[in-house]
Amino acid sequence: YPIMKEGKVYGVVLIDAKLILEDYDSASKSILLTNFFLFFISITFFLSFLFSRSIVKPIKILSHNTNLERDKYATNKNIINYPNRNDEIGVLSKDIKSMSTDLKNRIIELEEFSSDVSHELKNPLAGLKSSSDLLKLESIDEGKKKILFNNMSSDINRMNVLISDISNYTLTQVE
Repeated sequence: YPIMKEGKVYGVVLIDAKLILEDYDSASKSILLTNFFLFFISITFFLSFLFSRSIVKPIKILSHNTNLERDKYATNKNIINYPNRNDEIGVLSKDIKSMSTDLKNRIIELEEFSSDVSHELKNPLAGLKSSSDLLKLESIDEGKKKILFNNMSSDINRMNVLISDISNYTLTQVE
């Protein structure tokens, strides 16, 4: 090895010695220990990869299932399989499935409610239209006009009650 100072060589040192058996054993043990640590790190990396896949895959399945549930027009809603596990992912899976079922039921109720409301509002409107068409005719006597006006008034009152009931129902559903 050269002895240098400020870029100038002042001398050379030559070390010449035999390798002592104890040093060889120490070096051998050091290499074995290094190999063990490399092996241990490799195993740790492999196991962490496996464990991360066991977590990521079910979460991807849940994400895919929620996208299928969201799609109203999907044809394969009957084949949605949620992960059935006994850990936190299994609990999350059951909760998402339950929430999805509740939302579907609420949507069905809302569709039925909408259909019922439109039917109930169309009946008084049809009565009002018929009464107004008949009132346009000049050949109706005063007694029948009073009946038509009374029918129109009752239909208007009926619609007001229906609208109030719808408003109250909607407020209770929001709560």
